This record gives sequence, structure tokens and C-alpha cells, in this order.
Amino acid sequence: MIQILIVDDEKPICDLIQMSLTRAGYHCTCVYDGLAAADILERNVFDLILLDVMLPNADGFELMEYIRPLGIPVIFLTARGSVDDRVRGLRMGAEDYIVKPFEVVELLARVDVVLRRYNKTDAVIEIGGLRIDTRAMQVWRGTEEISLTHKEYDLLLFFARNPGTALYRETIYEHVWGGEYSYLKGKADPYEEKDKDKWSVTLTPAEVKTRLTNAGYSIGTVAKVEVTKRTATNNVAEVTVTDTDGKKVTLTRSSVRTVFGLKSINYSITANTAATSSQTKTAVQKTASATKTSVKISPSVHTVTVDGKVVKPQGYNINDNNYYKLRDVAWILNGTGSEFNVTWDGANNRILLSPNAPYVKVGGEMSDTVAAVKKLSPSTAAVAVGNKTVQLTGYNVNDNNYYKLRDIGDALGFAVDWDPEGVVVIRSADKTTDDSKNDTSDGNNGGNSSSDQNNSNNNTGNDGQTAETAASWTFSGAGWGHSVGMSQWGAYAMAKQGFSYEDILKFYFTGIEISK
Repeated sequence: MIQILIVDDEKPICDLIQMSLTRAGYHCTCVYDGLAAADILERNVFDLILLDVMLPNADGFELMEYIRPLGIPVIFLTARGSVDDRVRGLRMGAEDYIVKPFEVVELLARVDVVLRRYNKTDAVIEIGGLRIDTRAMQVWRGTEEISLTHKEYDLLLFFARNPGTALYRETIYEHVWGGEYSYLKGKADPYEEKDKDKWSVTLTPAEVKTRLTNAGYSIGTVAKVEVTKRTATNNVAEVTVTDTDGKKVTLTRSSVRTVFGLKSINYSITANTAATSSQTKTAVQKTASATKTSVKISPSVHTVTVDGKVVKPQGYNINDNNYYKLRDVAWILNGTGSEFNVTWDGANNRILLSPNAPYVKVGGEMSDTVAAVKKLSPSTAAVAVGNKTVQLTGYNVNDNNYYKLRDIGDALGFAVDWDPEGVVVIRSADKTTDDSKNDTSDGNNGGNSSSDQNNSNNNTGNDGQTAETAASWTFSGAGWGHSVGMSQWGAYAMAKQGFSYEDILKFYFTGIEISK
């Protein structure tokens, strides 16, 4: 039997994963900290490890260094979904990187893929008196071969690989058929539409982009988020995200819920205008008191290179991301294809970044030391590239603003990455010619994808909505679940009220007969 080690400090999640994998025919062992995992690996052999990153005693990345020589495939299963973390995990040798929250059926599918890649799963599945040969795509009952269509075979295989698991018809259709499934639709679930279960999720353009990127989508600076298709019962069927270059990412109902962390598909989307200065000040005041306890900060110790040359900007590592002064970044990029100048726009009370302009030094750049943190609060300064306000994650440390390096790169068109040795790698855009020096419409004449996506100051979406049209979008909805067919929450509520399984099935699936 396949042996799987689950390493996660959240026992409820560990138990859920163990239960799901056990039902799928795997033998699972749970441990709850890094040292315990290392200890059990000394004494036992496993076929696969599901590994969290944030663990007591030794984190997942540290443990990965121990696991790698053992040759055991690893799937990271963690709430840390930044691009930096995903890249780091995969470069350390992980076979996959799954970000919480996750769908159990997706986890089972990814586990199956990794095990097949390592030839650790049986080519033949035996279940319910059937023998399924996955290589020959044949199904047998005893000595009799059962003739199935392609879709019938796919459907049987999907059920066989998820034994004991309750599967939504939406999930089944997406994995076997894909596309619309109106003819599979059951009765709308009233338990998912109760007004008392209202919820809302508000996301900024930067947050929308981050969540899409973490889910594997490519998008530039987000300009518009809108519902583009609804079902006959007015539930969301499709959401489209458009960037400032007009590039679109379209998500189906289940994808929207997973990517943006929504509770149901019964919602609307509202575009919010930028907050007034007083609103911003109030919001900052409310969060500032909690900042010192919620933010992990230390001087950055990472080596930084620009186009292969080592540079020494002094910054902080805040919540596992590197933050630097804008003037220091401008200093180290001066003379490259991504050079920019930094000025104060007093008329509009904002920091102005001018792409493709030489940096004008003012003194104080590239300090030799990083002072101990005495004052810390979220940065309230507005930042603009050209005349377009951009969203940069920043903190004010000791009365100086520090911004997340990746956000600066996204806004100005240079790439930020990690090499295998943990060095922060900055790659500038191609150097522009004198004729294009002052042209900031595309950053570098189309030579760099991130520049194309993020430096288009004058581009708009198809309906003319720019990135400044909305400061954020609020998803406002009610209820829990997919709102299609039978809901686990609704069925549970009816069962508690004394309804039998026959009553529940007939409520959701009208016109059916139940036979034993």
C-alpha cells in the first residue's frame, strides 16, 4: 500500500487530508512539527510527503533540505502562496506546490499525478468487482470486458480514483466534460441564499493580480473586474478580469471561488473609488496599532544582483519579503534599461517615479547600515508612475518609506527572482534608444513582458476604464456553497430537522424515483 507522510501543524487539516487519502486507498501518517517529521523519516519509508511550510521547530523549507537526498517526492501544501515561496519550493525540488485553501478532489488528483510520475501507483485499479486497466483503458468484470464510450470510461475512472468522496456535479462535470452543465442542474439550494449569511471580500488591484498569479494566470496591472455571465437563477457563471493593456483572464464559477476565496457564487461585484485622504488616515490609524505585533521585520541579509553585478542596497525583510527605499533602487538601476528618477510631486502629495529617466541623486542613498526598528507603520504615501497611481506595498520604518521589491519591479518593468543560492536577482529591461527615451507607454518597446504589462500609462481596457477607475472591488454575497444541485450545508440542515435521505434527495432532484 502507498505510504504518505502528512506534515502540518494544523491538526484539523491534517485529519481531513488523512481521512480523504485513506478513503482513496492510501495509508497515511500525520506529524505536526518539523523535528518530528525528520525523526519519523529516520525510521520509516514513505512514497510521498505532503509538507506544510510554516511548522514549529523546523519549517518546511529547512525540512526539504533534509528530505531531498532521500529521493522521496514532496508536494508543498501551505497557506504561503507568494510567487517567491512557490518558486523557492519548486526550485528546492518539490514536485508540486498547492496553496491553501484547496479542494480535496484537486489534492487527490495531484497526488495521483505525482505517484504515477514516480511509478508508485498501480496501473490497475480494482474496485466494486471491476478491474480498470488505466494503461490499456479497458474495464473488466471477471473475465468479461465491459465496452464503454470514452466519456463513460473517464467518468468511471474519476469515481474509482475518489472512492468514498462526495463529489459535486459541478466538480464531476468540470473534470470529465468541462464547460456548461445546465442540463445537470438541480434545484437551487435555499440554505445557501439566506440573508443572514451575508459576507464580503474586498480586493485591491494588486491583491487581485497576486491571487491570479498564485493560481497560475498571467495578468498585468488590473483595471477591471466584472461579472460577464450569469445563470438563469442569477448566480455568477463567469468573471472577467481585464488589465490596462486590455488583456483578459476569464474565470468560471468554481475558479472564482477558489482564486478569490469566496464562500458562494451568489454575489455581486462593486467597484470602489479611491479613499479620501481622511479615510486613508483613519484606516491607517486603525491598523497601525496592530502593526508592531503582526509584522515580522528584520534587516535584510540577502545578496542582491543587478544584471549579474552584486549591489548592496540596505533594506528590511518584512513578512519574508524584501523591502527597499525607492531612491536606493533607482540608484542601483541607474544606467540600465529600467532606470527611473524619483521626485516629490508636492501639488498632488505623492512620490513621482519617471521611467526611462536618469536618476538624480539627492544625497543619503545606499546607507551603510540598517538602523534598529524604533517606529513602524504602514506607508501612507501615494506613488505614481508617470501620471498613473500604482499600488505598492510599503512600510514606514523610522520615518523612511520602504517598498516591496517585487511591487517596484512590476510597476517599473524589471524582473525580480531568486537563484538556487537564495540570491535576489534583478534583471533590467533592454536599454532604450535616445529617440524613445521619454516614451513611457510600453517601457522598453515591447521587449520585456512585465514591462509591457505594467508600464502602459495611457492604455485602457475595452470599455475605457483605466486602472485608476477603481481602488478596489468588493465581492458581496450570501450563503455558502456552489448554489447548484444538492448542498452539503443544505442537506445537513434538512437532516437536523428530521428529513430522511429520500426527502432530501427528492427536494434537490425533483421528479426522481429512488430504488434500492
